[in-house]
Amino acid sequence: MTILSIRFFIFVFFLLFFYYLLPQKYQWPLLLLASFLFYLLAGTPFTSLFLFFSIVSTYWGGIFIGTNNKHKNLSFALTVLSNLGILIVLKYTDFIFSSLGFSLASSKFSFILPLGLSFYTFQVIGYITDVYRGLIPPEKNIGKYALFCCFFPQIISGPIGRFGELAPSLFSCKAYNIDNLKSGFIRLLYGYFKKIVISERLSIFVDAVFGNYASYNSASIFVGAVFYALQLYTDFSGYMDIVLGISKMLGISMAENFHSPFFSSTISEFWRRWHITLGSFLRDYLFFPLLKGKPFLWLSEKVKKKYGKKAGKKIPTYLAMFLLWFSVGLWHGPDWKYVFGVGIFQWVCIVFGELCSPLSKNIRTFKIYPLFCQVRTFLLICFSFLFFRSDSFQDALFMLQRCFSFSKGQSALSIYAPWEGIALLLSIGILFYLEIIGQKRDIWQQYLKKPAAIQYCIYYFLIFFIVIFGVYGLGFDSSAFTYANF
Repeated sequence: MTILSIRFFIFVFFLLFFYYLLPQKYQWPLLLLASFLFYLLAGTPFTSLFLFFSIVSTYWGGIFIGTNNKHKNLSFALTVLSNLGILIVLKYTDFIFSSLGFSLASSKFSFILPLGLSFYTFQVIGYITDVYRGLIPPEKNIGKYALFCCFFPQIISGPIGRFGELAPSLFSCKAYNIDNLKSGFIRLLYGYFKKIVISERLSIFVDAVFGNYASYNSASIFVGAVFYALQLYTDFSGYMDIVLGISKMLGISMAENFHSPFFSSTISEFWRRWHITLGSFLRDYLFFPLLKGKPFLWLSEKVKKKYGKKAGKKIPTYLAMFLLWFSVGLWHGPDWKYVFGVGIFQWVCIVFGELCSPLSKNIRTFKIYPLFCQVRTFLLICFSFLFFRSDSFQDALFMLQRCFSFSKGQSALSIYAPWEGIALLLSIGILFYLEIIGQKRDIWQQYLKKPAAIQYCIYYFLIFFIVIFGVYGLGFDSSAFTYANF
């Protein structure tokens, strides 16, 4: 069962019906049952065993840490390493051995990769770390803790939740609220609009260009890079809108994962607006602990004595940032193209930007400078995502070179019929208009303030666009969300 299937719609409809029909004390057990059922239907019984192991091991790890101070360090280390070990073995074994020059052609682990493995592993590691730090008490009810780990809208692609933030909303009793249903449903529709109308129609162009880039001219490859960035954004943020929309209808508040990232002025700002929960997770559980650790404090003192206070602060920070961005790239996939394109390249841009910041003081006064920064950042992100989408690191470099070599070849613009191009441009225009509005105020709360007639018009407009201009049909897999692979 996928999130765009008819079975999923029926599943959510009956869940909402019984969720508000049953006594409120049965709401969270119903969600737990629905979440287990969804994960079993979306994956396989065998791969579900890994999820169950993560739930049980971190539950008992949290209980032990919370009640036994004598061995809490050992318990914490074993719990984290066992869960992180599963992630590394299942997802990165082939990558590690191939990088060392060994071949595992007869022993691939990817065929047993559980859905959402990276997401729920980080979520349970965050929980056990917060218990260890004393920020939250361990959850005594294993059923409630299991629901936190596998809540069905977020289990496959996030957002990565924090127990202290999500638990109160997840376990509390909710009364029927028409505003929650209305704002949640319109956000769900908007998510489908992003995914089916924009992302899938962009993928037609992107797949053609990336699949046969040698035959297309520089302009087509450049547009393909831009289109892929938009495709990836509407795919992932569209999924988030669906997830947050369903959660809102259930009366559950979840963390936002995007905030108009393509209007960022710097790479750092972009990653504070893109996949927000991943960035905050790695910041709090990797970056800051590294900087506060003994090796980095020792390095800071050594550098400070030899090169001065400023260098003593910046060099350890840049080193910790390198490890952070290396981890970001590796999290996205077991391949060097991810490590470079979504990791090291971002680190280089951030460090280079900080080092060159004093040189730009004289041009910051120009009115066009903020727009220049946004365009520059957007293009850098588009070029870095070439590595994300290309079949190999070498293919990405070749496409990047062709973007600036004014190479001749066929144009990919003829892929779209005139009406398709108009529908796509109109849809992207709607997307960016709402992105601009969303930077200033909550568009979902603004929607509830509209008259009922306007609300229904928006409903019907989105449904019309999805039905008429959506890309789906026999043989077309529009349910394959990109980040579900992680």
